[in-house]
Amino acid sequence: MKFQNLNKAPLFERIIAALIFKISIFKFISSRLRYAGEIADFSWFQKIYFGRIKFNIKREHIWRDIELKLGNEVTFVELGVASGYLTGWWLSPLRKSLTTRKFEYHGFDSFQGLPNRWRNFDKGAFTTNGVTPDINNSDLTFHVGLIENTLNHNLAKQVFTGNQLVIFFDLDLFDPSFHGYSIIRPYLKKGDILYFDEARDADERKLLEMHVMKDFLLTPISTSYSNVAFSIASISI
Repeated sequence: MKFQNLNKAPLFERIIAALIFKISIFKFISSRLRYAGEIADFSWFQKIYFGRIKFNIKREHIWRDIELKLGNEVTFVELGVASGYLTGWWLSPLRKSLTTRKFEYHGFDSFQGLPNRWRNFDKGAFTTNGVTPDINNSDLTFHVGLIENTLNHNLAKQVFTGNQLVIFFDLDLFDPSFHGYSIIRPYLKKGDILYFDEARDADERKLLEMHVMKDFLLTPISTSYSNVAFSIASISI
């Protein structure tokens, strides 16, 4: 196949091509600068409030640190499942840490993608077209639908009482994340674990800083460029 020599193209086409290229480069650089700024601000935030925290390059290493904090009876609650990568990681047959524990796993997601635009992602991003992840485990329950409709106080009384709670926040947007937190909050206690998958983003950061940190004294477990996990030390007075 022969490609057209851009130098031989009409002037107008060359100008348009050059503009598109420059715009693409500008967007790429802008996005990287924005992410770098977010990461720096997130690191400063953690240092100011929590001091030195164990740092990991990968979020999977944070999950391994969480494993070391698990009790004998655990209820996992994943707010935002999408394709089920995190779910599959924890429920993998190779995850020996759960074979000696009594646990149940609850995943909440519409599986229709984002309900609204978030960052550079349009509404509907991350959809699986309503199909739940193909994970075969008798201790796993998927609650399909918008979290505002599937997570309520009646369910919370059944699910969140007794066991150590491990909550994974990954709904991206503030409103559904806050709804999930507000329902779960009365059941949180010392030793429970909170993980934020997009903690450097404004929405999850708002939930963490403006609500969770005001309600509880938190002990950091470990962090990365975007993710962070805490154990609850006590209820704030």
